Amino acid sequence: MAPQGGWRSRRRWSGFREKALDYHVTSEFKMLNVDDYNLYESSRMDPERTYSVSELSRLAGVSVRTLHHYDQVGLLKPWRKENGYREYDQKHAVRLQQIIIYRDLAFSIEEIAKLLDSSSDDQVMLLDSQRDVLWQRQKQIQTMIDSVEVTMKSIQSKQNFEIMFEGLPKENLTNYEKSINDRFDISFEGTTEEFLGGLSAEETKALKEEGDRWAEDFVNVIHLPVESEQVQCLIEVYHEMMNRMTGLLEEQFQLDYDRVLKTSAFLATDEATQAFYSFYHEDYAIRLGEAWRYFAENRLKHQ
Repeated sequence: MAPQGGWRSRRRWSGFREKALDYHVTSEFKMLNVDDYNLYESSRMDPERTYSVSELSRLAGVSVRTLHHYDQVGLLKPWRKENGYREYDQKHAVRLQQIIIYRDLAFSIEEIAKLLDSSSDDQVMLLDSQRDVLWQRQKQIQTMIDSVEVTMKSIQSKQNFEIMFEGLPKENLTNYEKSINDRFDISFEGTTEEFLGGLSAEETKALKEEGDRWAEDFVNVIHLPVESEQVQCLIEVYHEMMNRMTGLLEEQFQLDYDRVLKTSAFLATDEATQAFYSFYHEDYAIRLGEAWRYFAENRLKHQ
């Protein structure tokens, strides 16, 4: 099975292809099947067309020095004019394009020479061997990419954590974290990193602003009975907001009746949680827990 995912763009070959091989631009070359290395067919071209070393360098996107080196090692031997200058024809252009492809596949000069000058069976063996090397390299690169993404997510999570808890009493946060870890048998730090690491700074700010606005609205009605319409309308919004947040951690996750009962009881009875949310109001956590429990009993129990 062929490796999945693309490799970096080949700028040198891209320049060659766009400038020299597209007959719509140059009216000289037309690209054929790359996989078979049957690369060009004439299209309104002069079969005697030749290139100087500087022209081929410019069209192929390789340096003159590289072409000189290919000449010296016998990989791409040009004709020599009477004045000694190098001269390349269409066959040289085809061979150079093949060399560029093999170089991008990480073949050595010696291996490329064997490939270009060997039989089909030998080519298959060399290509098969190189394919294994490329697959292994792809795995290594993917591992490095995964590592970079984990690091980026960790950094983003820490930045977003500061945004999300800005203004809240940090001295109570440690006890709040411990209570969550003990009550729900989860890692508050790990869960928070997973959640916040997947958000941008802008998304985190928007989420915090939404939560702060809701908290302000709830404090304004906190004196009302939990069963009042004003309180329950706000709790419905809160429930939807919590479902969206937990859904970012686990797709299709829903705060059902049993989960809400457990969480609301935690809010209403846990002292560390009450101390943490006392920033908004001294009875904030207790009243939120009671109101959410009422919502569960009357809206979620029979769903």
